[in-house]
Amino acid sequence: MHGFIPTVSAQSGETGPEFSLQNTRQISPGTFRTATAGIQYRANPYSPNVNTWAVWRESEAGVGGWHTFLTQKLEPATWYKITLEADYTLNKYRTFSLSGGSLNVEVDLSPYNIALESKFSEEAFWATLENENLWNNCGEAGIFDYQIHYDNLTVTKKNN
Repeated sequence: MHGFIPTVSAQSGETGPEFSLQNTRQISPGTFRTATAGIQYRANPYSPNVNTWAVWRESEAGVGGWHTFLTQKLEPATWYKITLEADYTLNKYRTFSLSGGSLNVEVDLSPYNIALESKFSEEAFWATLENENLWNNCGEAGIFDYQIHYDNLTVTKKNN
C-alpha cells in the first residue's frame, strides 16, 4: 500500500500509517483464532517512541502486543510504499519494506511470530487501515485532526 501524511496534520498524530491483515480461521469445530499481521508508525512528536515502527507480534501464547523494530522518520507530504510479507501457514512474519522520498528500507521480521488470538467467531480475512489522533484523549488536551491518505492497497497470495 501507499501512505501519505499531509503537512497540515503532521504534528497531530499518535499513530499512523497503521495497517493490519487479519486472518480468522476455524481451528476446531466452534473454535476460531485470528492471526493479525500488523504494522504501526508512531508519530507523536512528544513521545519517546516518536518516528518508530512497531509490529503486532506474539508476546505470549495467544496474546499479541506491539514491539518496536525500527526507527525511521516519515516526512510529511511524501508518498511512501509500505510492504509487509507474512506467512499465515507458519504464522510468522517475513519482511517489511518502506520506500519513498530518499528512503529504501527493508527489515527482516522473521524472528517475530504472529499470535493466534481469540477475537472473532467466524472465518474471515480483512485488511484495516488506521490512524489515531494525538493522545487519543477525546478532546481533553485539545482537538486534533490527524490525517493519513492511503492508496493502492494490494493483498496478494504467494504460493511457495
